[in-house]
Order: sequence, then structure tokens, then C-alpha cells
Amino acid sequence: MQHRATWTIALLAGLAAVVSVSCGGDGERAPSSSGKLTCLPVDGGASTCWEEVRPLGSGGFPPEKGSNDSPKWEPGRWPLTLQPVIGFNGDLWMMSQTNAWSSSDGLNWTHYQKADWGERISQEYAFFNNRLWMFGGLRYADRIPLNDVWSSPDGVTWENVGNADWSPRRRTRSLPFGTSSGSSAAPIAWGRTSRRSTR
Repeated sequence: MQHRATWTIALLAGLAAVVSVSCGGDGERAPSSSGKLTCLPVDGGASTCWEEVRPLGSGGFPPEKGSNDSPKWEPGRWPLTLQPVIGFNGDLWMMSQTNAWSSSDGLNWTHYQKADWGERISQEYAFFNNRLWMFGGLRYADRIPLNDVWSSPDGVTWENVGNADWSPRRRTRSLPFGTSSGSSAAPIAWGRTSRRSTR
């Protein structure tokens, strides 16, 4: 669990050009800064400290066909605008329409070409049974909700495994849960089919 929390903090910080470096219980209640290290108080008297490890502007947008976003991703940059998921061997994974990236440290990213699952936004990702999964979202052009499900054994090779039993939805979220035997069970998914949430 601590590994997941560390990755979440590192990724969020990386997208803002900072990385979490420590949490302490020094009781400091006011923000402090030393060089590129900034500490802020949190509940219970602990502080969360962040260190800028890459300058602002170090990210790059996915090099998707027809995209006018810039700068484009290239080695030495991290992927922008993508939702991370912790996957194989605890590495971070990010996917776009035809590209995927993985990183073991949140700073250095390896790029892969992947199967095209179509232009979409608001999809959800999960890592379950040693596979990455992508489901739901909206078709980008007309904002039509989707319920197709894609799966990958390696983050690079993706296949459409059909449609989910739930109705097409956007802003899908998932929550893997444990069983009484301690093994993981399939993620529960929810999202919006219109302006109301569904489960």
C-alpha cells in the first residue's frame, strides 16, 4: 500500500515538476522552503515535503495523429495529460490512443507503440490479474459514452475483449477489492451515463 501511495504522490508531483521526497512528524505548522525543497503542514502535525526535480515545461503531449498540442513527448520528457496506473512490477503506466509509456521512477519514461482503441476521453484504467485494463469513456468527436473493454498482458499488446455488462458511461472510476481469501477480485466500476452517476 505504501508503494502505491508513493507512486501516486510522485506522479502527481511529477506532472507539476516536483516529486515527494519525505514525510515527517516534526510538528511544523507553517509552510517552509529551503532551496527547491518546500514543506507544508498536514493534519496531525506531520509535514509533506516536495522537491523540484525537473523544471516546469519538462513534459510533452502524446504524439497522436492530428493533435496540435505542443511540445510533443520525446525522450527526457514525461507524458502530459494522461492518467497513471500502477502496473507490472509496480511500474507506472500511462496510455493514449496509440502510445503507452512506463516508468520505474516517475522521471524516466520508456515509450511504446500500442493498438489504436480510438479517440476517447474520460476512460478508466485498472491493473488486475497481472493485466492492464481500459474501459468506458467518451468517443472524442461526438462525446458518445462507451462501454468497450480493452486488456493488455504487457502494456503494449492490447485487445478489445468486448463490451461490459454495464451501460456506456463516461468518467468511469474503478475500485479493485479483496475477497475473504485475501486475493483481489474484479474491479467495481461506476460512472455517468448522462448527468447522473450510475453504479
